[in-house]
Amino acid sequence: MRLRLDRWDYGIIFLTGLCMLALGLVVLDDFEGGPVHWNFFDAQMDEFEKNPPTWEECVIDVADIEPNLVFLRKQAHPFLAEYERRLRIEKANEPARVLDLPMNTGGRTHVRVFLIEEDGKKYLRLKDNALLNIVIDIEQAEIAGAPPHHRGRFMGTVMQLEPQYVPGRFMFVNVEKDRDFALSVFTEAAEEGYEKSLKELNAMQPSIGVGNMK
Repeated sequence: MRLRLDRWDYGIIFLTGLCMLALGLVVLDDFEGGPVHWNFFDAQMDEFEKNPPTWEECVIDVADIEPNLVFLRKQAHPFLAEYERRLRIEKANEPARVLDLPMNTGGRTHVRVFLIEEDGKKYLRLKDNALLNIVIDIEQAEIAGAPPHHRGRFMGTVMQLEPQYVPGRFMFVNVEKDRDFALSVFTEAAEEGYEKSLKELNAMQPSIGVGNMK
């Protein structure tokens, strides 16, 4: 029987290997009689402090939503893919409201966006594969105190595009405006383990199914 591993298993294997490598370096350096010098990491830390990262942002362009919704992220670690995240809500003739979101500690995690319409009100649900599952009251420009229970309509994904699309581009991939482009991007992302957006898209229109994604 063939053993099947998911991405968490691969992550555990990778971290175990990394710890064993670090331990080996310490033992080797101790054997040679000197302290361990993490020149690479020291250089990264120095560069991070001298040139701190700035906020990247992209507009979440959702149909029939009046305020501008801007998703922001900023690298929080000099060499790990960890990011601080915010949502800025910009209403006409009003000061912008900035909401702090849970930190992304899981690499280039994609954030799926859902629109919820209930009792004449509109909400935005932001959800990733880790800590983020939050509902925003768009009218009040705040995190919903009693959010709707249903998931809402999938609108797209905030993600870092691969180089073959737009090099280094951090953007919102809108499934309603360009479904073919979204399908192509999500299919590529699924190969890296980020298959949730592709599943959401397939659920909206099963006839465009790709491979054996379920």
